[in-house]
Amino acid sequence: MAHQKVDTTQGECTPLLITQQQSYVTTKREVIGLILVAGYALVTSTAAALVKVGAHAFPSSQIVFSRSVIQTTLGLIGCLWIRVPPLGQHEVRKWVLLRGLVGASALVLGYYSLVYLPLSDFTVMMNLETIFAAILAAIVLQEPFGWYERACLIACMVGTVIVTKPTFLFGRVGTDDDPEGGDSVGYSTHLPAVLAVLVSALLSAVAYVIIRKAGPRAHFLNYVLAFGAAGVIVSGLKFQDFCKPKETYQYFVLGSIGVLSFVGQSFINLGLQMVRTGPGTLMLMNETVFVFLYGVFIFQERPDTLSILGAIMIVGASVALGLKKK
Repeated sequence: MAHQKVDTTQGECTPLLITQQQSYVTTKREVIGLILVAGYALVTSTAAALVKVGAHAFPSSQIVFSRSVIQTTLGLIGCLWIRVPPLGQHEVRKWVLLRGLVGASALVLGYYSLVYLPLSDFTVMMNLETIFAAILAAIVLQEPFGWYERACLIACMVGTVIVTKPTFLFGRVGTDDDPEGGDSVGYSTHLPAVLAVLVSALLSAVAYVIIRKAGPRAHFLNYVLAFGAAGVIVSGLKFQDFCKPKETYQYFVLGSIGVLSFVGQSFINLGLQMVRTGPGTLMLMNETVFVFLYGVFIFQERPDTLSILGAIMIVGASVALGLKKK
C-alpha cells in the first residue's frame, strides 16, 4: 500500500502568512494615507501664501469664488473622464452632499474669523479640528486613539502654539509702525470671530468624519466636486465688487489657487479614506510648519528660537507617528 505524503505545514503556515500579508497591506495603505494628508498640508499652505499675495488685489469672496469655480470644473472633468457619477452612488450621495455643505460652511466661517483675528490666534484655534476629529471618530466610528497618538497630538499642539504665539498667551508684539501690536479689535467683533473659528474647526472635523463614515464607497472626486459646488453657491451669496485682474501675475495667482485647491482636496479626501481620522488629521498640523517656512523664505519673516523649536516639535511628532505605522 503506497503511503501518501501529507503536507502538514501548509495548513499551519498559510493563515499566518495571509494575516501577515494583510497586515502589511493595511500598514502600507495607512502610510500612503498619511503621506497624502501631509501633501495636502503642503499644497494648502502654498495656496495660503498665494492668497496672501492675491488679497492685495482681490476681495476674499472673489478669491473663494474663483477657487471654487476652478475646483468644481476640474472635479467634474475628472469624474467624467474616469466615468464616475459626479455625486456618487445613490447609497452614499447624502454623505457626499453633506460633506460639501459642511466643508463650505466651515470655509465661510473661517474666512470671516480670519478678517477679525490675528493670524496666530486663528491658526491655533483652527488646529483644534484635530482634537475634535479624534474625539468624534472615537465616539462615532469607534476608532482607537491610544496614548502614543495622544502624545504626538499634544506635542503638535504645543509646537503650534510656540510657532504662532497667539496673543491670548503671548500678548501682542508691537512694531515701530504699530506700537500697540497689531490691529485693535473690539469685543463686539472679537467674540463672534472666536465663536466662528471654533465652529469652523468643529465643522471641519465633522467633514473628516463623514469621509471616514462613507469610506471607499464614495470616490474622492465626488467630495472634491461637492465641496467646490457648495463653495460657489455660498461665496456667490456673499460676493463683493468684482475686481478684474490687471496684470498677468494676478491671473496666475487666481488660477494657481484654484488648481492647488483641487489637488489639495483630492489629497485630503483620498488620504482620509486610507487612514484613521485621529492620526490622519494630526498630519494637518504640518501646515503650520509649511506656513512658517514660506514666511521665512518668501515673505522675509525672521523666526526666533522658540518658533524654530516649535516647528521641530511638529515635524518630529509627525515623523514619529509615521514611523510607528511602518
